[in-house]
Amino acid sequence: MDIRPYDAADLPGVLRLCEIERWPSFLSDPARAHRALTAPGVTTMVAMEGARLAGFAQMQSDGEIQAHLSLIAVDPDFRRRGLARDLIRAAFDAAGGLRVDLVTQGAEAFYGALPHFRMQGFRLYPDYTGPDRERPGVAWRDGRRVETE
Repeated sequence: MDIRPYDAADLPGVLRLCEIERWPSFLSDPARAHRALTAPGVTTMVAMEGARLAGFAQMQSDGEIQAHLSLIAVDPDFRRRGLARDLIRAAFDAAGGLRVDLVTQGAEAFYGALPHFRMQGFRLYPDYTGPDRERPGVAWRDGRRVETE
């Protein structure tokens, strides 16, 4: 398996994995997806098995202390072989830093098997309008709390 930096020619393979994972953000605008994968401070690594993109990892980092694993996906045909761990390591080595933070929905067992400290976190949506997922009677309008009861 060859792990190397992302190139524009890899975008279709990345989008294929996003479709498998049902991640709509990149799929809705492929040009924006490419910009996100190559933005300043972003390191994106891909794993290739011949001409097939087997996985990718997108990491943001200040290059010195803090890194954040933004996305990682591995083709179902290549799972359970250590590829995700190798992609994280390669992205971290290329991006630099002392630690990696991440948010996950459903991959707790995988990340829990890596050296870690569990911490609480939040995903903020500054302009969100809609119901609060955790508190009945609370809603948000343009990022501001609105009492509904």
